Amino acid sequence: MKEEMIEHRGVLTAVADGSGRVLIEQASACSQCHAKSMCMAADSKEKEVDVVLAEPLQVGDRVVVYGSSSLGMKAVLLAYVLPFVLLVAIVLLLGQVVNNEAIVGTVALLSLVPYLILLKIFSKRLNRKFVFYAKKQ
Repeated sequence: MKEEMIEHRGVLTAVADGSGRVLIEQASACSQCHAKSMCMAADSKEKEVDVVLAEPLQVGDRVVVYGSSSLGMKAVLLAYVLPFVLLVAIVLLLGQVVNNEAIVGTVALLSLVPYLILLKIFSKRLNRKFVFYAKKQ
């Protein structure tokens, strides 16, 4: 079975040694609507993404940034699911021992600090795993 790919269109803003940086516009579904100036739901953001170049490209080229959809699921797991599970586990376990909810909440929130430090320590390893590629549009 062929793995699904995530694709975004953008403009190459920097090139160096087979890698580059692409500016992509992340838009909501209704941002292209003719009535978007009257609507509060229409929004868009520009983001820069580091990519590996699949072919020789130059700054200013319009490109397609792509990566495996499984990367998105892994990112969601690391950014949202694991911290949530950690918080709930700490609250449930500590709630059985300590009767002060303020202490339980504070310790639960502080338990995220070591998790974030671990993510920072392993950031180089994660950057090698979360790779996006760019090819000419």
